[in-house]
Amino acid sequence: MIGRWNVIDAYAEKYRAHSSYAYCLNDPINNIDLKGDSTIKGAGFWQNALQGVQDGFNQTKNFINSLTTSQGWTSMAIDGSVSASQTGGPVGQAGQNATGFLSNTPNMTQDDWGHAIGFGGEKLGEGFLLSKGAGMLGNALKATTELGDGSSLFHSTSSTGATSSIMSEGINPAYFNSSSRFGGGFYMSTDVSTSTAELSFHNATVANTIEFNVASTKNFLNATSPVLDFGTKFAPKLLSGAAKTLGKDGIIFNSLRGSGTNVVQFKNFGLLTNGRVVH
Repeated sequence: MIGRWNVIDAYAEKYRAHSSYAYCLNDPINNIDLKGDSTIKGAGFWQNALQGVQDGFNQTKNFINSLTTSQGWTSMAIDGSVSASQTGGPVGQAGQNATGFLSNTPNMTQDDWGHAIGFGGEKLGEGFLLSKGAGMLGNALKATTELGDGSSLFHSTSSTGATSSIMSEGINPAYFNSSSRFGGGFYMSTDVSTSTAELSFHNATVANTIEFNVASTKNFLNATSPVLDFGTKFAPKLLSGAAKTLGKDGIIFNSLRGSGTNVVQFKNFGLLTNGRVVH
């Protein structure tokens, strides 16, 4: 295999012994030109290093995706340190790959070393980011908001039948939609306009809005902070999984459609009292 530019190499003066149209000294298998200005020997090394970075990132991405399921969180809880081989967590990944790396060192080729260095560098970067973000995330997950005695929450329905069911039978988890933003739960807002805006966004016509009084409780995860607000937008199922694992009754989060705040409640519906139709 040979390499050719279709114009004269802008840095041809650096390689007078070679054609000014040659790419990677006519040897693109063993050489690489990352920026178009210098030929570096060992293309396989650099290509495998890049692949190692990508593999490390994808491995962690798959681990994070697993946490959108209850099984993923259960596996992590069993391990206790996000390192179990069942989850493939960052610590577990590092341990597994370090073991394999050390045992295979005598047989490693230049390409193997490239992949190992790329993968290891990506994991070191993850470790640095985790060390900086873990404290902020830990404090955010500890934050709870008190729903004061007598405060009001509003739930809009798309049919009078749904309204009648709630008013006569109470809140029935059998009707929860697991594909909702935070999974199955009873969704409410702190004002009528936000409640109706949320329902209208899903192309549903608002039939009624029910107002509930709330008994005092401090067991709701406050996700309105900047750290967790990011999670409500980009990883809501992950956040709801964390809230349930922590034993929270629900999550308080900023509305994307209205000016108020939303609440999704997972359990302890006896906290909601005096339901009445206001719209």
